[in-house]
This record gives sequence, C-alpha cells and structure tokens, in this order.
Amino acid sequence: AVFIECQRYRASLDSVGLAAPGVRTSGRNDDGQALAAGAIGTLWIGGDHVSPGYWDDDAVISKSFVEGWVSTGDLAFVDENGFVHLQGRKDDMIKVGGFNVSPDEIERILAEHPGVAEAGCVGIADPRRIAGEVVGAFLVASPGAATVADDELSSWVAARLESYKIPAHYTWLQALPRTPSGKLLRRTLRGHTTPDPDPSSP
Repeated sequence: AVFIECQRYRASLDSVGLAAPGVRTSGRNDDGQALAAGAIGTLWIGGDHVSPGYWDDDAVISKSFVEGWVSTGDLAFVDENGFVHLQGRKDDMIKVGGFNVSPDEIERILAEHPGVAEAGCVGIADPRRIAGEVVGAFLVASPGAATVADDELSSWVAARLESYKIPAHYTWLQALPRTPSGKLLRRTLRGHTTPDPDPSSP
C-alpha cells in the first residue's frame, strides 16, 4: 500500500508539499480567476487565518486581499493531488518577447555547469529593442575553475531550455549579492552595468 501511494505522488516529489490543514490554495490568473490543476498562475491562499489586509494601505488590500483569500505574489501551480509547485516570484519574472521567463529555472541550469558555482539572473533591457527584455546572467566561478566562455554557456543552456531563455549577457562576479539570510538580491544585480552590444552587429 505504501509503494502504491508513493507511485501515485511520484510526480509531486519536486513540490513544496500540501497545504497545512485548514489552508486552501489556488492558482489564479491576472484577473483573479481560478486556474485548472497544473496551470501556472499567482498562488493565492485562503483560510480563517488570513488577515483582511494591511493597516492603512487600501491600494494593496484591493489587489491582494479578496474575500478571505490573499495573493502570495508567488508564481506556482497546484497539481491534481493538491501539491503546490513554486515557479518563482511574480515580480522576478523576465518578459522576453511575450514569454514570461522564470530566472530560477535558468539559474539552476547554469549552476549545473561544472565551471559555475552560483548563478543569478535578471531581466535587462534588450539593446536591440526587439524583445523588450533579455536575460542577464551573473555568475560565480567554481573554485579553481577558469572563466567559462559565453558561447559554451549559451550552448549549455540551449541544450536544456528553450532558445528565448538563453542569457544575452554573462557577467562574472566574486560573489552574488545576498541578504544575511542568503536570499539573492536581484535589485542589486539589476544595478550592475552590462556590456553594450557590438555596434557593428545588425
């Protein structure tokens, strides 16, 4: 019986788990409508524990608190068994040519390269003014490893992800900016200057 139960939830092993008792979860689109199981949207949480809002902040209340539900600001999907799969923060999404790209996904792929110890990705303005934003990758080299060429990194990502998720710029740092608790400071990365495009390129 245990084996059968494990097989049933095999597809949910990469989730963050089920909601606690008394907590409801829902993936919703930008209009606040509930999405079908497996569809990525903003994660909303409901239950008796949910606050009616923030003190003296009507603008946030109207967007984030609705009839006993609160928006977490996380992008996620809830599978058919109720397991929650986080896909990153909505504010961190990179909009590349009409596609919403999760930086977490690209960071995981880059960090799997033997020459990369850490990776942080953010959206930067497309210098060609075509895609709106492109992916900028900030990397920390593995101890003792030489800096990896941009072309090699792009090929590494291209073999694993869609083409629009390939970073347009790579910047090597001694360390990624983080909070004392270890959270990546993406706003600091966005402040770094990225290389200008080759003026001779089309």
